Amino acid sequence: MPKKLCLTLLLLFIVAPLVTCLLFLSIAAPFAAQTVTLSSLLDEMIDRDAITKFPDPTYISLQASSYDRASTSPDKPGWFANNDTTQFIREEMNGDRREWVLMDAEGPGSIVRWWITAPHYNATFRIYLDGSSEPTIEAPIEQLVGGDFLAGDPLTAVKAGGRILYLPIPFAKHCKVTVDNMPEQGSLYYIINYRKYVEGTKVQTFTMAGYNIGSKEGLTVLT
Repeated sequence: MPKKLCLTLLLLFIVAPLVTCLLFLSIAAPFAAQTVTLSSLLDEMIDRDAITKFPDPTYISLQASSYDRASTSPDKPGWFANNDTTQFIREEMNGDRREWVLMDAEGPGSIVRWWITAPHYNATFRIYLDGSSEPTIEAPIEQLVGGDFLAGDPLTAVKAGGRILYLPIPFAKHCKVTVDNMPEQGSLYYIINYRKYVEGTKVQTFTMAGYNIGSKEGLTVLT
């Protein structure tokens, strides 16, 4: 094949589409630079048009749960293991306090839903954001999920024996959720649904100060 024809085909089928794609990304980038905040996530919850569109910024949906860790692969024993309670990522010490880790996720992301149930509640949830050694949120289980520590109905409720919370908790870099007092608590079933945004997405990390000052009043639009 003549060299000129090869060069022409190269420009036509490889270089031109690549240049077009780069130009499109350079134009689209400023419009995709929306910062994810608690307010924007709350707005999304009541925007019916949003469910007809592809998410922007894009994300994948992930889950941390108390599923039975013996269930690893269809071709290995234990695939149908069903001891889906009191299962954690690890145990760790925080000073003289032992904590059990439910979720340990890199950002940017946001918790969007909780579901828990247990025979009783005698422990505290702590949520550590962006690598802080101090929890951003610290509350008894039954007050945080299904209680009024952060929000009221319909964002949090007790239904059919389960406790739920739908208040978004965005984080820019990292999120770790722990529980304490498990020897006394005994059993705990949990599901935490969260988003992992594409790398580079701007996320404003949840703070109790910002929530108490600016966002809590806005929850009335959801009631």
